[in-house]
Amino acid sequence: MKPLDPTILDEVAAAAGGARTLSIDRFAELCAPHDLDAEAIDALIGGLEARGCFVEGDPDASPREELRVVLVTARRFVGEHGRRPSPPEISAHSGLDVAVVRRALVYGRILGR
Repeated sequence: MKPLDPTILDEVAAAAGGARTLSIDRFAELCAPHDLDAEAIDALIGGLEARGCFVEGDPDASPREELRVVLVTARRFVGEHGRRPSPPEISAHSGLDVAVVRRALVYGRILGR
């Protein structure tokens, strides 16, 4: 685990624009380029909450469907190759853009929180 870079917290908080809530979809979009692990996402959510901004919302079917495709592809890849795939490998095997794969993985980590 690498520690959360405080500039990421500043970036996400700035994107929230002082709002008291940030949708889970927007949060996932902001996290995706940083390839954060589950512990860093927890730290980021905790940092936002300490600043009075809460991640919430009922996501629509699109992120759920993207996550479903990513999980099915990843499971198939493990069965074929005997190891966990990287986001670019999931992208290549699923047809999803790598940014969409990363966003879906972040979304999945948030749901598992």
